[in-house]
Amino acid sequence: MRELRGLILAALTFSVVTSMAQAQGLEGRTWIAERIKGEAVDTGIRSILTIAAGKVTGSAGCNRLMGSAAVAGDSIAFNGVATTRMACPGPAMEQERAFLEALAAVRTFRLDGGFLSLRDAAGTEVTRLKEQG
Repeated sequence: MRELRGLILAALTFSVVTSMAQAQGLEGRTWIAERIKGEAVDTGIRSILTIAAGKVTGSAGCNRLMGSAAVAGDSIAFNGVATTRMACPGPAMEQERAFLEALAAVRTFRLDGGFLSLRDAAGTEVTRLKEQG
């Protein structure tokens, strides 16, 4: 029984340490969308996120965005996301709409080198972002 408790404690400790490392790798960095809902983004339109101190800020493609970001382990949720209300040419507005829809669907994330994969509840990647360097 003592060995089982030790294994459980070790697994929980590993999980917490891994979760903290994930959050630390995610927060305070600026991420630029490369793919939204499986489609490559227009390189002239920048959909950008920065996650720090429980907040998300950036650009949806045309308008600035802001809201809250709850990160726990590999789970993430964006809440109360609001944008400014400027009108832009059609392609920018289309990309912005797709990006905001993708953010609303996000439930988990994965870090892979300089890339951030945001995934929905089924584990499907809805947005892939690259760290701005």
